[in-house]
Amino acid sequence: MSKSKKTGGILSTSQKLVMNPELIKRPAKLTPKQVDRINQVNAKHKAELLATRVTYPVDVDFGDITEEMAKGLGFRGKSKNDVSAGLADIGLDFTGFNLGVANKAKKPKPKTLPDPKVVADFVKQRLAPISVADLTGPVRVFSQNFEFLTDDKVAFFKDSYKEIFKRFHIITATEVSPDGVKALCKLTGFEHFVSGDNTRGGQAVAVFYDPKRLKAKGGRKLIDEVANVQGVNDLRPMLWCTLIDSVNGDEVNVGVNHLKSMRGGPQQTGVIRKQQAQAIVRGLPKGWQGVMGGDWNTRMNDGWHKVDLKPLLDDGFILVDQDTNKLATHTMGGWLDGFFTRTTKTVSGMTVIQWFLDTKRDLTDHAGVLVSIG
Repeated sequence: MSKSKKTGGILSTSQKLVMNPELIKRPAKLTPKQVDRINQVNAKHKAELLATRVTYPVDVDFGDITEEMAKGLGFRGKSKNDVSAGLADIGLDFTGFNLGVANKAKKPKPKTLPDPKVVADFVKQRLAPISVADLTGPVRVFSQNFEFLTDDKVAFFKDSYKEIFKRFHIITATEVSPDGVKALCKLTGFEHFVSGDNTRGGQAVAVFYDPKRLKAKGGRKLIDEVANVQGVNDLRPMLWCTLIDSVNGDEVNVGVNHLKSMRGGPQQTGVIRKQQAQAIVRGLPKGWQGVMGGDWNTRMNDGWHKVDLKPLLDDGFILVDQDTNKLATHTMGGWLDGFFTRTTKTVSGMTVIQWFLDTKRDLTDHAGVLVSIG
């Protein structure tokens, strides 16, 4: 057995797994009792989220919004600082919360209404090194979890979203509502493919693309099996599409996934994610070449994708920057968002944009991730 250098003792199973997740042995499927437990945890969390869901004020100057108005919209109050005071101010207690080991998060509380102009200034600063996307150079693909995107959220943070969209050609999006997607397209001039939503709301997946650079070939393709694993509630399908680069005529297949969260325990939910990865492999055409972005809900910085998403790796997919990126893409830590590719084209230049370093959770609780194709 392995010896601990620090204590000279025997490493626990959890310690060995953190060091080498590939040592883990899991069943191929969960028992009905385990699935029922996960669904109970999901149902409780959904009820808490719906109870604290906010409405963003539209067509109202931030300076005219009173504390009571903000509370009436479901917020904790109105931000008095440049951005929300910190992670504690978003209403979640992260004490004892470790996405890689266990899930002990307390129920969510209302967040503070931020000043959208201040958020937009921080977003612009973060994006300053990235030029506006045009008809030259590689195709830029961006992946973003928008955290419950609705049409009123689009209107409220419109300046931030304009800054983001004008720098990329393709955006793979998770946690969006169909209405929010339509509002973003109207705001930015992008076109889109979107899946249906689930009972939680704001949980669809979508691909946005700039019609000035790319044209769609055919319609959207859904792999519904990804959303139908062992009766686990509110899973999301995979969506993919084929786009043609108007500059050089190259075709690029782009997919988006949002796999089962770790809520319910990373080990048991990992069994579900592995089955979802198997469904992706079965659902894609044989020899499919392309790039898949999204929120994979496994700690890739700790190597957990080698267990949860092993079917993708076995089928020839590669996690971009898997040996170099150590930056978290979520406020609670962990590299959850990124790109898997299987293509003869060069996919490179992965950049993680951690909005939450400046804006906390005001815009979203996830970082954005950029790669270039070609």
